[in-house]
Amino acid sequence: MRAKEQMKFFLEPRSVALIGIPRRTGKLSLNILENLLEYGFRGRVYPVNPNAREISGLRAYPTLADVPDEIDLALIATPRPSVLPVVEECARKGVKAVAVVTQGFADFDEEGRSLEAEMVRILKGAGSRLLGPNTLGVANAFIRLNTSFARPEVTEIPVGVIAQTGSFFTGTQRFLPSGKGIDLGNTSDVDFCDGLEYFEDDPQTRVVALYIEGIRDGRRFMEVARRVARKKPVIALKSGRSRWGLQAARSHTAQLAGVDELYSAAFRQCWVMRAADIEEQGDLARAFCRLPLMTGKGLCVVTMSGSAGVLAADACEDWGLEMAPLLPETRAAIKEMSLPWVNIQNPVDVWPAIFSETKSSLLDRYIRVSRAVLEKVAMDPTVDGILFIAGVMNPRDILDPTEVVVEIAEAFPGKPIVCVVHGRNSPAITERLERTGKTVVFPSCERAVRALGRIRQYAEFRGKEDSS
Repeated sequence: MRAKEQMKFFLEPRSVALIGIPRRTGKLSLNILENLLEYGFRGRVYPVNPNAREISGLRAYPTLADVPDEIDLALIATPRPSVLPVVEECARKGVKAVAVVTQGFADFDEEGRSLEAEMVRILKGAGSRLLGPNTLGVANAFIRLNTSFARPEVTEIPVGVIAQTGSFFTGTQRFLPSGKGIDLGNTSDVDFCDGLEYFEDDPQTRVVALYIEGIRDGRRFMEVARRVARKKPVIALKSGRSRWGLQAARSHTAQLAGVDELYSAAFRQCWVMRAADIEEQGDLARAFCRLPLMTGKGLCVVTMSGSAGVLAADACEDWGLEMAPLLPETRAAIKEMSLPWVNIQNPVDVWPAIFSETKSSLLDRYIRVSRAVLEKVAMDPTVDGILFIAGVMNPRDILDPTEVVVEIAEAFPGKPIVCVVHGRNSPAITERLERTGKTVVFPSCERAVRALGRIRQYAEFRGKEDSS
């Protein structure tokens, strides 16, 4: 069976058995079953606990063999000494996918390493796969599946995460949003390649994000990752770069992080984009989800802050973009809206145009000028992408560009438009803009330009692949 089909038993199970689930429920119980039911999983669920007849309203079974159904996915959360016998029971039952939550295997000592290897051997002999151990399991918001013992929230967005950590379950989604996720844990069997092959043709996933401490089969990873990257962006956050990080990775998931420069070179060869930190990975994931690819290098900055425009121009050189020259007719059209002494260039400062007349309200002028300028630069063939730096004042004097930004994004679907907002009202306006799904709001000009630059780099890669 191909890896993609095997991974469906983990991420799209019809039936789930939870082995070692506590009877206790409620606050701080860390009960996987209770969380799974509250999350709304749509498949069949079977708790296994010899000391309980019922848990969370579901009949409990003393052993896995007593469950009167075929099991796609089994989660094992028993103490370490009993895990191997339960794995053997899973093999006899014909369970397709097994995830071991329990810690203390290769991440702990040599005995644990041997137990881990034996589990893999047994399950492979039965035609099954092992996720973990030391894993929180999987998440798939599209079928309301989430196997974490914490109280997680994963939403239906087109980002697939493959990670040697369960952090995407419990809080990292604020920076790295995910709709489907796989916590590899110790990566004893199921690895990055298996996850990538699942996400390769998954119609619900547009972007794949990786958190990597170490990769064991580098050759296979490069082969699979490059194939996937031809179809959708793959963004990697590689930790263990320092001596201290390397030591931490060994104790966390028993990974040999390796020489950092080799990872960077490998990522470049297979066109996996390496993120410098969790913020950049989140920026890129959101950008690739919402924005079209930038087909050229020309960026136009429309700004209400002259200094922010200069910072954006500097960042263009850092990330391989160019300030679009703007056609003479574009500059002339914008000049007609502005004060006569203004020299129109890129970045385009809209403040003089907003204050060229004072008969209408500030809000009316703000909306009218922003819409007209953004439309003119979007029509310009020298412009391949737009950064709109918007002042939004304070909660009393509301200036909200959301409607204008959405109009431009929908009218020019081939040109990405991103925003930076500043002012005391920026949190509320940022939230409104983000909810539209038509743009990405960044906290700084540098991060906005960096994201557009990486989108442009990926577009170049896709262009080369398509022509080869």
